[in-house]
Amino acid sequence: MRSCISRNSRYRKAQTEVITIMILTTIAIAMVSVSYIWGKPLIQKSQTKTDIEQAKNFMFTLEDAIRDVSIYGGQKVLNIDLKGTLKVDGATQIADGSYNNLNKDNWITYTIKTKTVGTSISDWVPLDGLSPIRSEQFSGTATDSVVINDTTCTGVSIDCISKTASVSGCGIYGSANGLEGTSFTSKPEYKLSYVHCASTPYFITISGPEIPVPGIIGTNKAGVVMTKAKGIGSEYEVNYKLAYRELDDLTSGNGYLIQLVKGGNTFVGEGQHKIFIKSDRDKVFDDINIVSQVGGPVTIMPVVIYIE
Repeated sequence: MRSCISRNSRYRKAQTEVITIMILTTIAIAMVSVSYIWGKPLIQKSQTKTDIEQAKNFMFTLEDAIRDVSIYGGQKVLNIDLKGTLKVDGATQIADGSYNNLNKDNWITYTIKTKTVGTSISDWVPLDGLSPIRSEQFSGTATDSVVINDTTCTGVSIDCISKTASVSGCGIYGSANGLEGTSFTSKPEYKLSYVHCASTPYFITISGPEIPVPGIIGTNKAGVVMTKAKGIGSEYEVNYKLAYRELDDLTSGNGYLIQLVKGGNTFVGEGQHKIFIKSDRDKVFDDINIVSQVGGPVTIMPVVIYIE
């Protein structure tokens, strides 16, 4: 009898221990789940902050390297582990040794994706000086047309269900959806920046080409890092742009421009890469076709960039 009681007691004790372990395991799983649910946004925010800081630091390092090469000559190589895409826009050298596309799209763009937003979602925000570029804004309705650079562009169509718009006048044709910064088919330099459908009349806003804004020697920087973000689904696309502009000497009337020159591969994605920055000081020249804002010639200082 005592043996049966002893066995039953041990059995009940074992059952109790198993149930206790199951309860504790369930509680632990629940606590981990709750911690993850509440902690995930904080983790994402922390990761976004880290990614943004790394991106900013890289762009400032790149600006320092280009400035040094333009002043002292020679070549620098930067090793970088990219978290997104890097694209160089600038002039290209043609067969006779001259350059085309001078002082147009003179910048480098680094794009990363984050789970939370850590910067402006509309306009470029300069991080270390006055903005070196500007973009005109043009608004209009389907019945009122869009006036772009004093030219009335007809053929505006707005679809508020799909948030798309099209323009057939002024050489701008094709449609673009309501995502901020979506380019039109024929002229990608014109972007659909806003579709208003909350009330009538419906209207759209188009951003014109980004054009350089000259600065003043001793006051402004030649290269400025800027940032802007836009939402894409559940993520944000954060763009960093290092843009170069003409600097003018108010005393002499002359201008000076660090001109980025595409020397090979100028677009890469994530991963380990080397960025080669080389001075073309022997090809520094005054371009008589570009006049500074104060009337004198502009000295072009080419800096060749390519990526491996």
